[in-house]
Amino acid sequence: MISPLKKYPKLKQFQLYQKGEIASYQYEIRCKGRSGGTLVPFCFVVLHKKEVLMIIQDDGSEEVLGQVFLRSYTSLGTNVDLCGASLDEKIAFSLLLARQYIDDPDSFIVNESQEAPELLPPLQYFPQLQSSQLIETSSIGSYRYELHTQCASAQKIQYHHVLFCYAPFQEKPCFVVSAESFGDFRPTLGLFHNNGHSNLGPKPNLLDISSFRKTAFALVRKELLSSEHEADYMLPPFQKGVLVEKGLIGSFRCAMFVDIPSYKGRTYFHGFALFAGGMTKPDFLFMLEKSPHQPTPNLVLYRHEACTNLGFEQSMLDVKFFRDRVVALLRLILREEELHRNEIGPLAAKSLLRIQKFYALVYGSAFWNILLLLFGGSWIRNEQLSVDTLYLFSGGVYSVTVMFCALLLRFVGLSKRSSLVCLILLSLPLLDKDFIWMSVLMGILLAHMICQKYQTYQLHYNWFGLSKSSMQKLKNIVYASSLNSHG
Repeated sequence: MISPLKKYPKLKQFQLYQKGEIASYQYEIRCKGRSGGTLVPFCFVVLHKKEVLMIIQDDGSEEVLGQVFLRSYTSLGTNVDLCGASLDEKIAFSLLLARQYIDDPDSFIVNESQEAPELLPPLQYFPQLQSSQLIETSSIGSYRYELHTQCASAQKIQYHHVLFCYAPFQEKPCFVVSAESFGDFRPTLGLFHNNGHSNLGPKPNLLDISSFRKTAFALVRKELLSSEHEADYMLPPFQKGVLVEKGLIGSFRCAMFVDIPSYKGRTYFHGFALFAGGMTKPDFLFMLEKSPHQPTPNLVLYRHEACTNLGFEQSMLDVKFFRDRVVALLRLILREEELHRNEIGPLAAKSLLRIQKFYALVYGSAFWNILLLLFGGSWIRNEQLSVDTLYLFSGGVYSVTVMFCALLLRFVGLSKRSSLVCLILLSLPLLDKDFIWMSVLMGILLAHMICQKYQTYQLHYNWFGLSKSSMQKLKNIVYASSLNSHG
């Protein structure tokens, strides 16, 4: 007796090419259908009273020496075979496989167990690279990956490094991790998944390819691989509980569960999970649980494939108090990690010193322009200087100020379009002095943006820029980096 299929790829919008019978079973040949967002050129279905018993499908992968891959789905598992690329050859091969399976189901060769984890579908939105350097390609679990660097993108976002993960026989990636930036010298970690794109914020040393590789593979292993944990790390089945609350904490999604079923002798009371972006596995999981050998339940944090016992208070049995306590702990942890992420690297230190340098030059040239106008008034009254000559000198000094502003905008992190608009507004007083108020307003906004950047790195500053102690700190970072590189 052949068991019907429970899980198989659903085909939609297909063309029914042929129907027939094979050993008291019906079969259908369906062409040019769609499964999810993927075009399926050929599908052979074996039916019994509208129940699907077997599917043989061409997933639309590339031809290999005039042959294509046909994947067979049965209740025993799946199998992959090569056959000719023409439609007649696919039909003949599928009929042969179907007869073999119907005659003796137990002898059907299975390469992949039906219990194997379901593979991710291909993405519709992911980085489009015009050029890049492929530095590593291999497999991780059931997936193939490619690591690219020195990327040139067709999109506005600049990609420094990209890790693509592909499911078997797929041309489009199913999971992508990228080091990306948009007009800023500090790259952030991007994630492309089924739910779209998520920005996980800045991470330490993302421009370094080895650091990016380590961070990216940690995400890939967490999301794509069903790794078997040791006995002391067993992720609770928190999602089988009752979802009572959803929300956001910073850039993370959070969810709280109650009435979680027991698992392997452990009793679970409440759970609070925190997810990064569109990830399906939590970054943080707080569980109030009791193991058989413990007299009282404990608050346990599951993270980075390790669990930490945070103790127990009687009041945490109350759901509201449990939530408040966990949220307070999370805010402390996230704040500490944010400070750690904002540690200044050599590249950021050099950029900040350049900003301070041109910021001082802008202030200096503006100050000399004001002095020139003040003393110029007395020179005009004493007939030592004409008005036209004074305006000529003042315009020259102001032009130098605008030039320094252009160099400053290069390192502040504005996009090219925004920088161009700023320079146009700053240049208007050269045409008519009535626009001087606009340049003053732009100067105040520019100073505010620079101070915000200093504040991101916890640096001391004032309206004239960085303090002496902050500048010395940045110089020490650059000097230590040069010593390490020479050593």
